[in-house]
Amino acid sequence: MAFAQSRGRAGEQLAAAYFECRGLPVVARNVRLGGVEVDLVVDDGASRVIVEVRLRSRTDFGSAAATVSVPFLARTWSRRRLLMAASVLMAATGAGFGLATALPVLAVVAFIGTANPTGGDVSVFVPVEQAVLSQTAADQHRTALFARYALVGSLSLAAGSAAAGLVPARAAFALYGAVGLVGIVLYHQLSPTVEVGASALS
Repeated sequence: MAFAQSRGRAGEQLAAAYFECRGLPVVARNVRLGGVEVDLVVDDGASRVIVEVRLRSRTDFGSAAATVSVPFLARTWSRRRLLMAASVLMAATGAGFGLATALPVLAVVAFIGTANPTGGDVSVFVPVEQAVLSQTAADQHRTALFARYALVGSLSLAAGSAAAGLVPARAAFALYGAVGLVGIVLYHQLSPTVEVGASALS
């Protein structure tokens, strides 16, 4: 636990140094808001940005790169487009692992794809979806909505882990890719109210 905390603090130091080098001052660190700790609060000139820091040491680069790229892509891409792009990458990852047999191809898919070996992976989906939920939910419903969101995510993870030994690997990757395709369709139907600057729902 102490090692994990020290690694987390090191990651926060690296992230803070990165923002400072880009001229974005860190105005607060490790702020407690109720039962939640905010790692960094950064001033980008127009607003205060809450930053959740994740330090990765594994080789599954694709999901990490996609997650880190969100703040930069969000300046020019809509949230709907970000989520659809993540779903395309998810579908491509499932297809790559499900169909490829050559080791070099599998290595490339493992490096840039979104299928990671732990339940801690959130890729692009969670930060963008949480931003959407925060914006579109009415104040009195937001806490309950986030609780349901977290519960569904945890139950889905548990169901996937329980089924892992029952489904052949290629079939599991095919299912993973199919979920990505479903995501493309669902995210395409998102309302304009999910975008930055849109009015929140009452």
